[in-house]
Amino acid sequence: MDTSNQNIDSDDEEEQFHQQSEPEKARPDAPIEKGKKTSTRSISRGHLLAGIGILVGVVGLTVGLSVSSSLHKKKTPDTLYATINRLSSFDASVLNGYDSCQSLQLDLEEAVEIMAMTQIENAAKSHFQSDYSDWFLQRGGGMGGFLSGPADAMPEIMDEAADADTTMSDSGSDAGSSFGEDSYGTNNQFDGVDEADLVKSNGKQVFAAYGSEIVVVDANSDTGTTTQLLSRTQIPTDDENGVDLCVDYDDTNCYEHDSFWWGQSSNIEIASLMLHKDVLAVITSSSTSLRNSSPVLQNSRHTRIFFYDISNIPTDGLSPLTLLARKDLQGVYKTARSIHDNAHIVTGSSLNIYQHLWKHINPWDEKYENMGESEYKQSALEAALSQVSKIASDLTAELNSDDDCSKVSKIAVMLKNVNGGSRIPLITASPVLQTFTMVHSFNLQELVKDANSVLTNVSSSGIFFPTPSYTSNVMSSAEKLVIAGESYVEDDEGEWNEQTVLLVYNLNNATSIPKYVGEVPGSVLNQFSMDHYFDSDDGEDYLRIATTSWARWRLVDGMWQQVSVSENQVSVLKMPASDDEDDATMMEVVGSATGLGLDERIYAARFVGEKAYLVTFRQTDPFYTLDMRDPTNPVAAGELKILGFSNYLHPINDDLILAIGQNATELGRANGLQISLFDVSDVANPTRVKNYVEDAEWSTSEAQYDHKAFRYLPASKLLILPLYINSYSSPVEFFDGFVVYDVDENKEQFSKKFNIAHAEGKDASSSASCWSAAKLTSRSLVFDGDVMTLKGHTILRHDLETEERVWSLNLDAERDKDEEDCNNWYYDSPMIVN
Repeated sequence: MDTSNQNIDSDDEEEQFHQQSEPEKARPDAPIEKGKKTSTRSISRGHLLAGIGILVGVVGLTVGLSVSSSLHKKKTPDTLYATINRLSSFDASVLNGYDSCQSLQLDLEEAVEIMAMTQIENAAKSHFQSDYSDWFLQRGGGMGGFLSGPADAMPEIMDEAADADTTMSDSGSDAGSSFGEDSYGTNNQFDGVDEADLVKSNGKQVFAAYGSEIVVVDANSDTGTTTQLLSRTQIPTDDENGVDLCVDYDDTNCYEHDSFWWGQSSNIEIASLMLHKDVLAVITSSSTSLRNSSPVLQNSRHTRIFFYDISNIPTDGLSPLTLLARKDLQGVYKTARSIHDNAHIVTGSSLNIYQHLWKHINPWDEKYENMGESEYKQSALEAALSQVSKIASDLTAELNSDDDCSKVSKIAVMLKNVNGGSRIPLITASPVLQTFTMVHSFNLQELVKDANSVLTNVSSSGIFFPTPSYTSNVMSSAEKLVIAGESYVEDDEGEWNEQTVLLVYNLNNATSIPKYVGEVPGSVLNQFSMDHYFDSDDGEDYLRIATTSWARWRLVDGMWQQVSVSENQVSVLKMPASDDEDDATMMEVVGSATGLGLDERIYAARFVGEKAYLVTFRQTDPFYTLDMRDPTNPVAAGELKILGFSNYLHPINDDLILAIGQNATELGRANGLQISLFDVSDVANPTRVKNYVEDAEWSTSEAQYDHKAFRYLPASKLLILPLYINSYSSPVEFFDGFVVYDVDENKEQFSKKFNIAHAEGKDASSSASCWSAAKLTSRSLVFDGDVMTLKGHTILRHDLETEERVWSLNLDAERDKDEEDCNNWYYDSPMIVN
């Protein structure tokens, strides 16, 4: 928006920008809706000030304030509202994209103004008001989220990972034998949709990411017959033009350099692998740009893909794979899928607010010394407005390709008034210009076999979409890719409620076209909370999703009090059929099951055909079974209350669900890894027929939060899980490795078959050890009755029947223990929340 010609004394602007009294119904401390269950849990305001102050500094000072997007230079806002002129709330119209880059730039100017005013107002309050403790809404409905959620339980951080049946892709199994079976494919969410992972196998070789190396191991090697390690490939340090990135440190970034942020190293590392026929796609990512520049779109070219030929793999254990092509992508890598010959990769970018805006309005800067609050606001506003046009112009140039902005979805405000008005309260950290999310699609087969070639046939589209950073929010079937984001909507009582906004892409060969949008109440846990379902009876496509509406807190008489409890729901949205592929459509909620797990939150969800399963938890674990046969009327048919909770649900047939999670005391305190088997043959009466609990109180498994670490063998009825035991809080000695469990439902009880130790006892923390900073992610694969496990720095192979070790491979065997960069054993310890 052009502000240079504004009449700063005009009556029109004065009217638009005047101090407005906030309507009672929109006040944050308005009474809660009648009939809602309430709680009187409270926290002293004084006890929170220190923590809030720290959080304000870390987040970047983006508390809501009042602003009008028509700004002038002599007035500063005092209300909690913004008036939007060009922008609109998120709906299907935003997917139509921009007809011109000029329109995009004008929208960016309005959005940047709103963002700048938000920064200024919050910075002023934080700097000048010592008792300032207001905080913006975050997921959970409380202050910054850390006071939200059911009672004393807070959400754990979810590892980045990927709905109806889970399938081990590309894996064979010998159903006629208890042992001798194969199971080496990724534990995918949908049949025919292969999820990118850090370990992949084609049945002949295993490809594993180890820091910035690709390690290739023979899948069929036996001791004394062949060499286990076939190849090691260091990812290149030159760009697509063959120029070494390490030659000139001043002009271009080397892969290994120090980051200014927290002094950490920003080495580029392998983020994921995709395997397709004779091509291995290696997706790499860095915490800093692969180019030494300061673009407005902060994560410029943070993702680089290398494509390798695996038709002829070296066998000497040292030689690298042959590089075919490479491609740089905008944004930080999130997740990827391969479907038939095509790949779909999701990335996200944030704005470089510090470089382009914050340093101009930082109240701690010397240019604002000795200023009062009003004077600071005035001066900072002038400084911000002087940058708006340049920021918008530069960002427009970064977003468009060849002056084509049609692939950029329209910028939307992620707040929606009950009356659809243009006046919105700025109650979130940033209602505009959050993560720039992109989906990149291309054909894996159309690669030019030249190491210096660059993949050019990539279809990309982008949208400013508020995707959460704490969970895996992407679900993909063979036909639809769904991304879940965060937003807020005002209800009839003037209360602002969190909601999940949904963006659905149609996947058609090597293209991904944004087609549907939708919204449901609450927050999504992870990808398993979403499901694409085709109803053969009515021939319609549906999106099914489970969400948690968090407890809400409010400042009442100087005390933060929980005024409503959390609850959970399952919603069904219809994707209307359309003959026009480019016609964006709003999905309608056609059915819902509400009021599930009051005062609890979702810990696990799974949709399987005409049934759905839900686990909520606070002190006990209600295991819900839902009848989903009628999309317009999902019904919570059964409920089973047991101690503990499950984090991952795995259907092993139509009647049995295998679950892993934590056992817990009657007070809800987690006390050890638990494996459960649920009989769901009668949807109205689910039962737990088997369970096994590890003896160690602080035993956890990455598979609780990363489904790709879970391996179930249907023929031998064995379950292979990574296991970590913390010896500091348990009488059991430290252990980091895998366990093979016998989970045969026909036997009297589950049992532990044997342990596979990658590190145990004092060896793990010995100062004499010299491990590299790289690590293998925890994965298990089975070849002809042998299990291969990868974890930390070692790869082990065991015979599942005899339990004997076949061979072991230490990837750091050649390291000198006197090296300066020695590290102790690195292990993954999943967070357990009580």
